[in-house]
Amino acid sequence: MSALQSGACMLPKKVYYDAYGSKVPSRDMLKEGSTGTYQNTVKFYSEITEYVEL
Repeated sequence: MSALQSGACMLPKKVYYDAYGSKVPSRDMLKEGSTGTYQNTVKFYSEITEYVEL
């Protein structure tokens, strides 16, 4: 969960169900820039790139 929150990884493009039957939403179903979205991941890695360039 912390990797999703930080932006280090993102949710899949398809909806899945985990071993407990809980729905794992598609990243396209969420509000842009929120936890698990593509935009959140782009932000995370662009901040790392800026830090490395310093």
